[in-house]
Amino acid sequence: MREMHKRLATLNDRGKYGFMGNGSEHIQDARLSVEALAATLSHWADIASGTDYTQGVEAFADVLEQAFASLEVTVEREQPAPYASLEGDPVAVGPLLRVRVRPDAPVQILLLGHMDTVYGDGRKSKPCVLHPDGRLVGPGVADMKGGLLVMLESLRLLEKSSLRQRIGWQVLLTPDEETGSHASHAAILAAAREAHVGMVFESSLADGSLIRKRMGNGTFRVHVRGRAAHTGRDFAKGRNAVTAMARIVAAVDDLNGKFEDALFNPGRASGGGALNVVPDSATAWFSVRIGSVAVQRELEFLLPKLFEGFAGDGIEVEWRGGFTRPPAEASSANQALHQKFGDACRSLGLPAPGWRDTGGSPTAICWQRLVYHFLMASASWVEIYTARPNLPSLTACRIVSAPMLYS
Repeated sequence: MREMHKRLATLNDRGKYGFMGNGSEHIQDARLSVEALAATLSHWADIASGTDYTQGVEAFADVLEQAFASLEVTVEREQPAPYASLEGDPVAVGPLLRVRVRPDAPVQILLLGHMDTVYGDGRKSKPCVLHPDGRLVGPGVADMKGGLLVMLESLRLLEKSSLRQRIGWQVLLTPDEETGSHASHAAILAAAREAHVGMVFESSLADGSLIRKRMGNGTFRVHVRGRAAHTGRDFAKGRNAVTAMARIVAAVDDLNGKFEDALFNPGRASGGGALNVVPDSATAWFSVRIGSVAVQRELEFLLPKLFEGFAGDGIEVEWRGGFTRPPAEASSANQALHQKFGDACRSLGLPAPGWRDTGGSPTAICWQRLVYHFLMASASWVEIYTARPNLPSLTACRIVSAPMLYS
């Protein structure tokens, strides 16, 4: 930890991440807290919180509950109900955290994040390392514990602003983003309905670009039952489930190129047993990504028909699944908010970030419920807290004056 602090001090002394532009009255406060923020993020990253490791998610929620309580707000803790997996089994997840402040203010902002990571119980993860260029690298730092720290400190600055009374905000931290946000889906939608602006604090792209458009996605499980028979004695009486599933897989794959902005991936299949027996069972799992709501609606009608069309003559087909994240389509509303964020950057002497179309995230769940959407850049967290410590707060303050928020 001492070595990390020395490197941070060296970077600041060099001016590599020095302050630019006119900034705000809170820049100095942010500069003085850089070392503490580095230590905080390292501590957070050391808490293993893989989605399925609910004990770790609960432990991290305990830490975050105390951290947000330092803003002198009430942190609500909720336990989402288990959701059904594609196999039909109940899946339990960790808790959900929520903070509401000034719900009657004229502008309402949703700040969305997740506590879970892809690092399981942490036994194979590595500790945080501060690189000479100022990047703090560790398990879950970019996705998305660094973003949660940006969120927390942005709100701390916002609460010192003279404009805070005009801005109400809600923080929603979910426990299951990495596996599809199935258990927290309803909570995200409900929170989005109450907001004018949504901010998702996952990292930007490596070049600093923000996300304008994301594909939605869905997952499907198809199970085929046939009729077993000995291949040497009763081959004709058998109904081959593997063969039927192969036809379904081929039919799904053939959809690629037939829909604008849609991708179909048969990702996994299993079935059969002894080679001298006609297999009576086969299962396949599919991932489908869509770029527009129109295509999603079309496929919600077409895919069940496709799956069920292979049933008959001793073959039974069952399927589960659907689209859990709708596409986040580019709009004039999020373009307008991006422009205001660019204005805030330029007022600090910083270049405005670009737009990119990519990926898929919980952003899409609340996309159509919001007047605006904005994806906060948080990948290079050290740079944000030295060169751009007040950007999130300044952006939140500036959008209050946007007349479109009241139309």
